[in-house]
Amino acid sequence: MPTYTSLLFDLDGTLTDPALGITTAVAYAVEKMGFAPPPREKLLHYIGPPLKDTFMQDYHLSPAEGDRAVTLYREYFAPRGLFENQVYPGIPELLAALKARGIWIALATSKPEVFAQKILDHFDMSQYFDEIVGSELDGRRVKKAEVVAEVLSRCPTPDRALMVGDRFHDVEGAHQNHLPAAGVLYGYGSREDMEEHKADPGNRCGSLRLPAGGLRVRFPLGSPPGRAGLRQRSKTERALSPLPPHQHPSFPLHSSLFTLPSSPSHLPLERILHETR
Repeated sequence: MPTYTSLLFDLDGTLTDPALGITTAVAYAVEKMGFAPPPREKLLHYIGPPLKDTFMQDYHLSPAEGDRAVTLYREYFAPRGLFENQVYPGIPELLAALKARGIWIALATSKPEVFAQKILDHFDMSQYFDEIVGSELDGRRVKKAEVVAEVLSRCPTPDRALMVGDRFHDVEGAHQNHLPAAGVLYGYGSREDMEEHKADPGNRCGSLRLPAGGLRVRFPLGSPPGRAGLRQRSKTERALSPLPPHQHPSFPLHSSLFTLPSSPSHLPLERILHETR
């Protein structure tokens, strides 16, 4: 039963729902580049992965044009879009509970670190983080594996650390650093993405307990439980509203993925996280 004393959290789609700000900034950049911006729900895949890569793939841009698209994106995002964001219900309470039990907490995001810091400050969540690590505005440290590596270089217990995110990029970035990863199902990835990218190579369900010494994972034997009463929302639904209060987990989830409770009343903490190694 591994015990985790350090947690690395992704930001977009894991701690906050940034859909409005990011998709509006992308549409702004696309239009400035001379393209017709698609509907907002068609831009949700920009949440999570490096922006330049996604712009280049979607619009067949050269590297220089990709840089231009990112610059235009930031024209909107820096003064306005980063605040068009909302914290997922229950996240501040989760972070406070983890911090109160001595868990070392870091932010590991591909978003520019300066923007990530402003977002956490805006929502009064910086107080819970021992380290905040993101990419640089000049394009350095933009890959998730690079971000995770930097966090681990500062982590006091890298051998007892766990990455928590909503996209397969988080899983890949963790695994490239020989780090176990956990996936959330309320963000902008999917169970299929997590399983396809080896977030769950086994066929076990697990739940994490929160003893004084750290997070302890248990894997019960037997078939995975069903998911009646908890469905994965569509990307459009996730862009429009946070997880409804009645859709909270009341049992460990299959694939060792985890979802967070939608409000503090849905604790105990051992139902919060499910390890995916």
